[in-house]
Amino acid sequence: MHRGVPVFFMLLFSITLFSQNDIPNRENRAHKYINPTLGTYKSLSKFELKEFASAKEIDSLWIGELVQSGLYPQMMRKNILEVPYDTDGISVADYEHLPKEKLQKRLERLNQESPFNIGYNEDVDKIVRYYLRQDKEWVERLLSLSLYYFPMFEEELARRGLPLDLKYLAVIESGLNPRIKSRAGATGLWQFMYASGKMQGLTVSNYIDERMDPKKSTAAAVDYLDKLYRMFGDWDMALAAYNSGPGNVSKAIRRSGGETNYWKLKNYLPRETANYVPSFIAAMYLFHYADDHGYEPYKPDAFYFATDTVRVKQTLKFDQISDAIGIPKELLTFLNPAYKLDIIPYVKGKDYNLRLPVSEVGLFVANEDMIYDVAKKELEEEKIPTYSEQPDRIRYRVKSGDFLGRIARQFGVSITSIRQWNNLRNNTIRAGQFLTIYPRR
Repeated sequence: MHRGVPVFFMLLFSITLFSQNDIPNRENRAHKYINPTLGTYKSLSKFELKEFASAKEIDSLWIGELVQSGLYPQMMRKNILEVPYDTDGISVADYEHLPKEKLQKRLERLNQESPFNIGYNEDVDKIVRYYLRQDKEWVERLLSLSLYYFPMFEEELARRGLPLDLKYLAVIESGLNPRIKSRAGATGLWQFMYASGKMQGLTVSNYIDERMDPKKSTAAAVDYLDKLYRMFGDWDMALAAYNSGPGNVSKAIRRSGGETNYWKLKNYLPRETANYVPSFIAAMYLFHYADDHGYEPYKPDAFYFATDTVRVKQTLKFDQISDAIGIPKELLTFLNPAYKLDIIPYVKGKDYNLRLPVSEVGLFVANEDMIYDVAKKELEEEKIPTYSEQPDRIRYRVKSGDFLGRIARQFGVSITSIRQWNNLRNNTIRAGQFLTIYPRR
């Protein structure tokens, strides 16, 4: 699945959602609690919302139990990062506070615990030190983001029986930013191109891009990784194929005379892919040894295991939800990144869900009818776009003078992709022939 450069380095100063100064504390929100004996009520400008004290107490106990159960400290110790395509400009001496012998021993320990081939070499050494030179605050924000995303990644990987260490792949792909888009058009935590996302069942419309849906895109990425492993029988090779596509790996095997060991094959791969597995190993190192290097991630405002979803029964804007239950719009956007317009559409025959902290789910459900009534009146007074899906695919008729390179440029896709979609053995096409194209969006 060739998607261009991983976007980790586009993000060094861009991750702000989990900054403790960015999301208001509950104590600062513009509402108050009254009448606690009969139930909790919130006094807001548009709503008088009821809440049931017994249900709220259960929610609080449940979240507290999870946080104190040992899962949170365990996640704090395990965890992530990525690198430039080219390590030639990086010196092993760039970060001197890690003796080579200590790094070798730590990598040996990781190798004993992982299904990946983790060993010391100069490429891994350079990239580890490159990470350690990055802005400390930024790395700590990334570690904090992992506290939200990693449990969900691990849940999906465990369900499919795949190595949990594959969670680090999302770090070098996207820097754990579900709304990131690469120059090539790859989108989301796992950087799916439009066509590859559609082939994995991810919907793209004017309202929603499921490549940016953390849950759905993770399931799609895990499915794709499983296919790649079954294809190559080796996780290093599967990672290389995830980065540059199975076709490029296959070509590298041919150029090398049949070599199937990534470390012997890497010089025949695209330059970026040659450093992809070392970057993955360096990310594993950084997260496993974050404490030893003095990183102190903070507890974010939300944890994946402390959120739940509600199926919407009517079109809702994030602003309306925020006004109704007093949750910051920034947090709504973080929890529901797939909604491109910050609007959850209601479309007959489709299920679109709103993800909220568990403590707010009960509040939303208890006041659902009133929230919908107020929202409906507001939406009737303003025009919002009609829901429409992006074209799934195009049936293109080859014209006289066409060749695959020209068609690929026209739709912003690769020649290799066109050949794969149409089972073409070579680049030969003829006028009048029909081709299936998944245009990039």
